[in-house]
Amino acid sequence: MITRADGCDMPLVVAWPSDRPPLSFSAQGQPGGLVADYLRRLGEQIALRPHPLPAAAGAVGALPAGTQAVLGWPREQVPDGWVVSRPYLQLSQVIVRRRNDTPLQGLGGLRGRRVASLDTVPLAAHLREQAPGAWLLQVDALDHALQLLAIGQVDAVVATLAEVEAALRRPGSDALVIAAPAGFDDAWVLAAAPTCAATVAAFDTVLQELDDAQRDALRATWAPSGARAPPARSPLRWLVPVLLVALALILVYAFGYWRLHRESSQRRALEQRLQEVTANLPAVVYRARRSGEGDYSLPLVAGDVQSLFGMSLDSVRLDHRRLMAAVHVDDRKPVLDHLEAAARARAPIDITFRTLGPHGWRWIRSHGRPLPGESDDIEWSGYWMDVSQAQARTRALAGARHQAEETAAAKTHFLATMSHQIRTPMSTLLGMLECLADSPLDPCQRQVLSTVDVAAQMLRQILDDVLDSHRLQALPLQLRATDMGALATAVQQLLAPMAASRALHLRCVLDPALQRWLLADGLRVRQVLFNLVGNALKFTLHGGVELRLRVLRTQAAGQCLRLQVSDSGVGISPERQQAVFADYIQAEPSTGRRFGGSGLGLAICRDLVASMGGELQLQSSPGKGTRIWFDLEFASCLAPLEAVPATAEVVARLPAARVLVAEDHPTNLQLLVQRLRELGLQVHATADGLQALAAWRAQGFDVVVTDCHMPGMDGFALARAIREDPCPSRAQVPIVALTASVLESTREACRAAGIDRFLAKPVDTQALRATLADVLPAMEPGSVGQ
Repeated sequence: MITRADGCDMPLVVAWPSDRPPLSFSAQGQPGGLVADYLRRLGEQIALRPHPLPAAAGAVGALPAGTQAVLGWPREQVPDGWVVSRPYLQLSQVIVRRRNDTPLQGLGGLRGRRVASLDTVPLAAHLREQAPGAWLLQVDALDHALQLLAIGQVDAVVATLAEVEAALRRPGSDALVIAAPAGFDDAWVLAAAPTCAATVAAFDTVLQELDDAQRDALRATWAPSGARAPPARSPLRWLVPVLLVALALILVYAFGYWRLHRESSQRRALEQRLQEVTANLPAVVYRARRSGEGDYSLPLVAGDVQSLFGMSLDSVRLDHRRLMAAVHVDDRKPVLDHLEAAARARAPIDITFRTLGPHGWRWIRSHGRPLPGESDDIEWSGYWMDVSQAQARTRALAGARHQAEETAAAKTHFLATMSHQIRTPMSTLLGMLECLADSPLDPCQRQVLSTVDVAAQMLRQILDDVLDSHRLQALPLQLRATDMGALATAVQQLLAPMAASRALHLRCVLDPALQRWLLADGLRVRQVLFNLVGNALKFTLHGGVELRLRVLRTQAAGQCLRLQVSDSGVGISPERQQAVFADYIQAEPSTGRRFGGSGLGLAICRDLVASMGGELQLQSSPGKGTRIWFDLEFASCLAPLEAVPATAEVVARLPAARVLVAEDHPTNLQLLVQRLRELGLQVHATADGLQALAAWRAQGFDVVVTDCHMPGMDGFALARAIREDPCPSRAQVPIVALTASVLESTREACRAAGIDRFLAKPVDTQALRATLADVLPAMEPGSVGQ
């Protein structure tokens, strides 16, 4: 006998289930059943101290502290990491049901049922595979599980055959029977902690010493080897019900035949009346069926089939396939595909196709609603209707729309061409005037230069007005968090030089109650204010202009603002005040000659304000000035995360960076290089995209400034080639695009090519400086080239 083992205290504490008769139970505090025989045999080899436990404690792993081994539980329920012996007993699992319940053939019959068991670990896996949806209940004793089954709390119990046989022999168990084998066995083993592994080896030795006769004698005593089938029923118990059912079926068949004959006659009468009612209707009603095998039929057709399909109703009833022969050859496959898709999804039919009727080809709409049903067959109830007139109207509208789109495309092409052809030389003109203004001039020369510059700026403004009028028709409203006070102040600062050059004062007055952040289309509001203030400055000879933002009312959701521009200018006569809002119309015929302009400024402002839900109002008197305003509702909002104010000092200061320039126009290239060098930048100039790409690959640059449209490789292709550079730091260089086109399609092309900023020609030095300041501060000069 082993009385001591390394790392394993003796005597060995062995837990055994005390409540699983007849396999393992407590007899006056001592082990009983099959487990007692094996404990006695193991005790002859090793000093043991048996410790009884409820079976549920072992099933959930709740072993008392100090337990070194367990005997009498299935192999799936032993603690993880413990050493396991060979099985000493294979136990068949069986299903128990109530005697009057539906017979079961196995675990597959337990789908969606409530099942109770002591050994849930092995059973759960089998239920997931064979009976998905079954609900498994862990019980602490078989008697408790059978009690729940008897009172209907569960639908079945799964347990070992030996335990079930013993339990069903007790009084009061007549209502329960063994339904079927569960289809799997439990292997009962001895398991020991790793430090007591020698115990498992000793137990395997005990099992080897038992011959077949001894093992069979132990198993026969405590555990029967096969599942007992449910008791056979007397033939009379099923023969009488079968005869009654057969007699009932005969009576039902006879009654059904009589009903079918009567309903068939009624149906023929109803169909005849339906045909008489629908014969003159402009539609044909039908009932279509598709079988599970894919065959189509028309159980019901009524109406004027002749006018839609060019055939009689009787011919369609004889052979419904003739209908498809009347369908236009190009529409047959789409119709069949639509029907198949509707059948798969059990969805409605809604399709339009052409058929050949007595008066030529007609457009027919078919609409059918699926009828409820559980079989593989599907039926639709619907109608066919002649929609030829509607199709003609649709085609006419489509043609008109296509013509309008072609007209708009031609207009867009014209504007793009005009923009490019005018802005390219204008960029050269304004650039040369700017350079000339920086050179030493005498007063007479400077006066001439100022006059030429004003004329050039006026020409630029006219071009912008024409293009803005066109773009307004397509751009959607874009609401963003907008600092209205800062927006108005920025308009004042932008136009302050113009006011100063005309010896006029320009004031911006903000209401103290004005909320800082409001939800608005800042671009539209800025353009309106810029146009109104610029217009007021142009027509004011003395005094000044005032831009005022006044809060009319404040609500929980936002504010209603009045944005007003007042001037002390020439004014507008009452009879001309409405005319100034029309396109290309000015206050007086002489205004264009005296002050210049296109006559589009107020028209653009009127349309912009209307697109934001407001109305432009005007009050003016000749010689006293003009007051123009509009009221808009703005919703309150939170400040955007990116709202970081930029100071003039930051905008004015540029780092000493290396700039790659690509421009095919020689004069514009010369002007751009001169401007960039005056801003303190190192410039490498190229005449097209290919030269720029070669220079880019040869050395690094901090920023790229490129024209969009160049021969050979244009600016878009150059940007894409740079973005594809395998070096991430080189590929992320800022790219600024210059173009004479200001259409939205050009901006979209820039974004698609990976271009960071977009400047429309002609570009003044301040706009160029601000753009470069925006893309360069986050970089270290020369970082790309290192």
